[in-house]
Amino acid sequence: MSTPPIPPTPQTHVNQMSNNTNQGDINTDINTDIKTLIMAKEEELQNLTNYRLESLQSLLNQKTTHLSTVMSQFAKLREDFEYNVTVVEGRDRELKRYEDYVGVLERK
Repeated sequence: MSTPPIPPTPQTHVNQMSNNTNQGDINTDINTDIKTLIMAKEEELQNLTNYRLESLQSLLNQKTTHLSTVMSQFAKLREDFEYNVTVVEGRDRELKRYEDYVGVLERK
């Protein structure tokens, strides 16, 4: 609870003027302190944002490098697979030829 204001008297009016001047200085000091705190917080937030951005960029670079490596491995795997399919198809054709030959020999 606040106390009710004191009615002005000549002496209190002089004191109030003096207090208002001091209070104005205090308000200015408080405003300056608040502005300083706000600027410090803004700088802190900017630093955190920059750190997070750098971290994300670094992570993106790592993931991009990893993706490139995996894509190269996948391309090599696909190439090996296609080669193996060709080898198996050739083997199957050769086996079919031998089976046909064996069938011809069995009929004779």
